[in-house]
Amino acid sequence: MLFTLAGHLALALQKTESVAKTERLAAQMATLYDLGLETTALQDLRPLFAKATEEVGRLTKADHTSVLRLDPADDVLRFFAAWTRDPAVEAYGQPEFALGEGIAGQVARDRVPALVNDPEDRPGFVALDNPIARLICVPLVHYERDDTPNLFGVLNASRKPGTPPFTSEDLEYLTRFASQLSIAVANSMAFAAERERSEQLALVNTLIREIAGNLSREAIMKTSVRRIHEAFRYPVVCIGVPDPASDSHLIVAAASREPRAQEGGTEPLRGGVSGRAILEKRTILVPDVAEDPDYLPLFPSTRSMVSIPIFSGEDVVAVLTVGSDVRRGFDRGQVITLETLADGIGIILRNADLYQALERTNAKLVELDRMKSELVNIVAHDFRSPLAGVLGHAELLEWKPDASRDERVEQARAIIRAATHMASLVDKTLKTTRLETGHFPFEFGVVELGAVVRAVVSRLPDDPKHPVSFDTPDDPVPCWADQDRMSEVVENLVSNAIKYSPAGGPVRVELKRDAELATLTMIDVGMGIDAKDMDRLFRPFSRVRNRRTAEIEGSGLGLYICDRIVKAHGGRLWVESRPGQGSAFSFALPLFGVAAQTRAPLVLVAAGDEWTRREVKRVAESRGYATHEVSDGVEAVEAAMRLVPAAVVLDRILPRLGAGEVAERLKENAATESVPLFALAAQADLGERSHLFAGYVPKPLDLNRLSEALEGVLRAPRAS
Repeated sequence: MLFTLAGHLALALQKTESVAKTERLAAQMATLYDLGLETTALQDLRPLFAKATEEVGRLTKADHTSVLRLDPADDVLRFFAAWTRDPAVEAYGQPEFALGEGIAGQVARDRVPALVNDPEDRPGFVALDNPIARLICVPLVHYERDDTPNLFGVLNASRKPGTPPFTSEDLEYLTRFASQLSIAVANSMAFAAERERSEQLALVNTLIREIAGNLSREAIMKTSVRRIHEAFRYPVVCIGVPDPASDSHLIVAAASREPRAQEGGTEPLRGGVSGRAILEKRTILVPDVAEDPDYLPLFPSTRSMVSIPIFSGEDVVAVLTVGSDVRRGFDRGQVITLETLADGIGIILRNADLYQALERTNAKLVELDRMKSELVNIVAHDFRSPLAGVLGHAELLEWKPDASRDERVEQARAIIRAATHMASLVDKTLKTTRLETGHFPFEFGVVELGAVVRAVVSRLPDDPKHPVSFDTPDDPVPCWADQDRMSEVVENLVSNAIKYSPAGGPVRVELKRDAELATLTMIDVGMGIDAKDMDRLFRPFSRVRNRRTAEIEGSGLGLYICDRIVKAHGGRLWVESRPGQGSAFSFALPLFGVAAQTRAPLVLVAAGDEWTRREVKRVAESRGYATHEVSDGVEAVEAAMRLVPAAVVLDRILPRLGAGEVAERLKENAATESVPLFALAAQADLGERSHLFAGYVPKPLDLNRLSEALEGVLRAPRAS
């Protein structure tokens, strides 16, 4: 009977224990369910974790529970939320654990739960103010959108000495509870990330709208740096522009809380984080500058940084560098936002370049319109005077048939002078038109400039009122030039020196040479030129008209023609003058020497915008070519005739002359008819002129096709 009673008691106890266990499990599941309802879109996690620690403590019969949150800036677990069963006796402190320190640090590092019923015997255990005999630590891991695990912190439950040990069921429940909390963390993080991303996109749009109104590259970069610094509160923001020639990049805009972030400084292209971003053409993120060998300690407070290249097409035109004063200060969302800003800045810089190119083109169109109006004025005014003379003297001859022989000769001479003046005016007008359309003929060869000067001076008539002297070096002064055109320039400048010295005075011609240039100067002691009139001297159909020059004949074309001829020779023409004391007109030409004869094969690049020229130049130089750049079609014709390059690359649309017109001019000239021409266009775009080109590279620019085309030129045998 006692045996039977014992059996019934055992069954009753087992049933009671099972019911208690079931009730406890039901309570735990109900708590998890309620917790799930609260974790849909939380913004602030602290109240949730305060409640969660209380529920964990109540359901696991723990004496203390806590959540330690990982600070990724320094990999330290810090107090986030806690609960204690007896707050009147025990106060929970604010513990901190580095990764790997203590049991909590080990769980955070390894992301593996721990059940320890004898923690004091566990290696690495760190005792706190509240005595602990039993301990469960569970990692709180949430997942990013790309399923990347991310540690939020650890959930701890502990009991005081003398209490029952934790069981595997407690660990299982706490693990489930941690999983539910992790859902709350993931939701909160996603919500916060979306909200931050929306705010950042709004800031990006605001910044882009603000800087888009600038047309100056410098203003765009300065405004960008200032507004990024203000809007995102980064300690250091700067933009640098690469300068491959000096193997560095220049900081052109900077904003910082530190005085060392100064504009105008330089950083090396090799050895620095920003330099790596430029050379590798990709974003460089440095989570901890202390661990990066390329970091240059420019800013003492910087702990992490990111450098983002700013592109124009495929070329890096600048680099945006941002520094943070905490380790791992940039998450993926922030980097994406900064990359978006860098892309926007690059587009705006490109638009500014295009706008400035358009402005230059418009200015040239306005100048051409002015020239057209001036031409009409020239025809109406300057042609009228000699034509009136011709008509007047012809009428006198008709009305006075019985006039004396001497009188008839004088009338005839007057007609000849007027007609000669008209012929000269017509000739200069035609030369100007041909210069503007690329039809002006040049025949380049090695010319001894001293011999040209001596020949011109020897042809001048004797004029005691204007004695001309010349000083040339004893050694030859060789230049690659058109001898007839150089004679024309020298003769025009000497004639002007005489013409604008009506009171007389000597004219001195000086020829000097240095290592690279030959410089010829015509010096007079005539009336001189006012400073306000200097900018008009080399413009077509523009004369300095005042009381002193009223009686001096001129078309306003001579100096313009001289200037264009000198520029076509790769030189420049300038003047120095003082009113009442005289003028000195000078031009300089490159000397023809060993360097000119042994240069690398040359590619002439003609494009109206700087970006296209830069890209073509980069490809050509990577294939072993030297390059020469021009920005319009007429300059392309003149430079090709002078340089006779190995190849010419022409943008389809060029100021003054398009690619087709340039090709026609070059194929008409014996010196350039065999030079291969490449068009930055599709073959169909060139119509009936497409046969003039050796190849086509459509835009947007296909750099690989361009490289292959130039490689073919380099391999082809050159005619001797």
